[in-house]
Amino acid sequence: MNKIDVVFDFYEEMSRVSQTIKSSPYKTTFFMDLTGLKPGLFYKKMKNGTFTASEMKIMAPYLFPEDMAAYDKNLISKLLIQSEQEYKRGNFETHQEILEKTRKLYGI
Repeated sequence: MNKIDVVFDFYEEMSRVSQTIKSSPYKTTFFMDLTGLKPGLFYKKMKNGTFTASEMKIMAPYLFPEDMAAYDKNLISKLLIQSEQEYKRGNFETHQEILEKTRKLYGI
């Protein structure tokens, strides 16, 4: 997905955010508490679809749990591949080396 698609998809989601919040299994007050917004401002943003990207990032895992699970799975897969590559390059420390560093660091 290119960046223009992302912007347009975000805009489209924002136009439906009010309905998405209402149809979620969570109460609206849950999202207010989550974002830290006062009720008046929250309802105004909900009505106008003007939540910031940061606010949407906070609410997204609760509004789109299936997408969040897929995102997490993809992220973990990428990190595992990266870890395997690091290991193959020899860029790791043994358990014993980490224990020794920890002992020195904390004077144990």
